[in-house]
Amino acid sequence: MPLLDDIRVLELGTNISGPLVGQILAEYGANVIKIEPPDGDDRRKVKPEIDGISLYFASVNKGKKSVVINLKTEKGLEIFYRLVSNSHVIITNYRPAALKRLKVDYESVLKYNPKIIYCSITGFGNFSPMANMPAYDTIILSLSGLLDMTGEENPVKFATSISDITTALLAASVILAAIHKGGPMFLDVPMLSTQFYLTLEDIYMMLNLGIIPKRMGSEHRYLVPWKVYKTKDGKYIYVAVFNDEQYKRLCKVLGREDLLKF
Repeated sequence: MPLLDDIRVLELGTNISGPLVGQILAEYGANVIKIEPPDGDDRRKVKPEIDGISLYFASVNKGKKSVVINLKTEKGLEIFYRLVSNSHVIITNYRPAALKRLKVDYESVLKYNPKIIYCSITGFGNFSPMANMPAYDTIILSLSGLLDMTGEENPVKFATSISDITTALLAASVILAAIHKGGPMFLDVPMLSTQFYLTLEDIYMMLNLGIIPKRMGSEHRYLVPWKVYKTKDGKYIYVAVFNDEQYKRLCKVLGREDLLKF
């Protein structure tokens, strides 16, 4: 049984973080309406396509209804406010200044729905001096330190847009908590802050012991053996050993019990 089949969500989102939250809630059964400007979400324009639909766009927008509304017009705003009046959640990753200019910010929509749950994703937080600064995935990775921690000799970008994705996952979880408690509620989800969940023990090591994390490639900073090894047939195997008991079993499997002294 869908968890959110009685919940209507409006999404004012573009690119990844906002739309991915909408997709997650749609997968939980919510009725998600994606509101797009006349020229559409930017991801619609990215190739390749199948039957005229960008796979880039489809990856974060399945399960939704989509409607074009020009929020810069009085008629568009009227339609939007009508949707707001019988919705439960609004998701957006537009910059706060743009939302205020369009009159679709939290204070504006609260007049039309006093119980609305409003989730605002920004790069640096709505109450930060940098609230209106643009924030692509790589910018957040750089400022959080994650980019500097990844790779071998040179910093390396993650294979996916990991800061966008983790932000969306955390935003979805806080929206579920807000639905459980009930609105009205304003949820401020800064991308930069969410990345500290990914730095995890490294940020504790740095703040408490002054240890600055170094790039280790596939290796673990604190556990050995824990890395990728190339095999004789040219393939790769990842060996991950967390404790002494696992290490003993590994040495026995390899026929190298002489290594138990380590």
